[in-house]
Amino acid sequence: MNSENRAKRFDAEIEKRLGVLAMHQSTSTQTADEMLANAPRRNNAQAKKDDEFEQALLRDPETKSRLQQIIQKQAEDWVHVKVPALGGRTPLQAVRDRDGKEIVESLLLDWERRADEGAYQAGIHPDFGAIRKLLSLTPSAP
Repeated sequence: MNSENRAKRFDAEIEKRLGVLAMHQSTSTQTADEMLANAPRRNNAQAKKDDEFEQALLRDPETKSRLQQIIQKQAEDWVHVKVPALGGRTPLQAVRDRDGKEIVESLLLDWERRADEGAYQAGIHPDFGAIRKLLSLTPSAP
């Protein structure tokens, strides 16, 4: 379990269902740092092999087009997602007031900057103009 409360509820449910037939044998915990240190690591050969496979996939026009569609759909769905930076409002709700609109603009600009810096593979990235259109925002400068 990744939560002490969840583990307690789980133990209570097991005890309720199995009664004396169940016996808790042990509990172990790890900090986040310990979990990261114990996580399996990719070696350089595997990383190179994975990168080559990814590049081969992206050379296929159909695959690249489908990936672009998926990324665009996810980006357009973002306008309907409650965002903590917007006080739990969706971007569509936040653009209705001046402060919310400013925060949405800054989030979009940061997103665009990261896309320009290579956050996405092979130049595939969302059409930010379409997202701005959904939010009734003015297009960004080229």
